Amino acid sequence: GDGPRLGHAPDSAIINIYSEGDCIPPHIDHHDFVRPFCTLSLKSEAEIVFGRAIRIMGPGQFDAAFRLPLPQGSVLVLKGNGADVAQHSIPSVASRGGRVSITFRAMQPRFAPRLAALHHRAWPRSADRQVSSGAHELVKCESGLRE
Repeated sequence: GDGPRLGHAPDSAIINIYSEGDCIPPHIDHHDFVRPFCTLSLKSEAEIVFGRAIRIMGPGQFDAAFRLPLPQGSVLVLKGNGADVAQHSIPSVASRGGRVSITFRAMQPRFAPRLAALHHRAWPRSADRQVSSGAHELVKCESGLRE
């Protein structure tokens, strides 16, 4: 298609399964990962917020400079300031059916041997774990945020 291209093949993926009320606190993805990277949104619509400094207003509530809807089936490509300067966050998921997102990334080439060793050591037990650094922290936002 005519859409954005990653320019490299992903070598890792994070699958986040959100229940109603779950969120991802403000963060910038670790620079061990090549830019751009992309996230596929499944099951229900959500919102992502961006800002140089996102304020936490309450459990799962964030005040940010920019808000972007993530429709079901959409792909968000993060690069440039959106990936390297601005924090991003997923506010509390409102859907009772929850949400699923899959983030596809590639490690910087200098970390390839470390990633290969982690995958070799962890496979096949790693299907339910993130085996590389930089995992998102999915939290139950109504019970308080962890930083």
